[in-house]
Amino acid sequence: MFTSTEPGLVAAREILEEGYDTISFLYPEEFTEWLAVNPDPDYRWHVQTWSYFTSVDAVTIEKTKKYPLGDGESYWLHREGTMCGKLFGRGGDHLWKWNGTEPVLLEECINQWIS
Repeated sequence: MFTSTEPGLVAAREILEEGYDTISFLYPEEFTEWLAVNPDPDYRWHVQTWSYFTSVDAVTIEKTKKYPLGDGESYWLHREGTMCGKLFGRGGDHLWKWNGTEPVLLEECINQWIS
């Protein structure tokens, strides 16, 4: 399963359009609904990969102080990760700034985790 927002799903479908019949592309809420109907707590039948942009959270806002913003700019957090089992996953956040026209990567793996 690959979960994302609409831009991420469009990009993933374009990148992975051929030869990936076993991948489902879902919005996060669709994945949650799928799991409710098809519980797989031991990850025997699925792997989840996600990638999406979101606003900066309270944990990360302190880390942004070394990257001041100009007028009209805002921070974006790119969250990505994969879960293959209860204790078999990894993920990270990458800090971007956005000026309304062009995204700029400020710091790769500003947050990361491994289970």
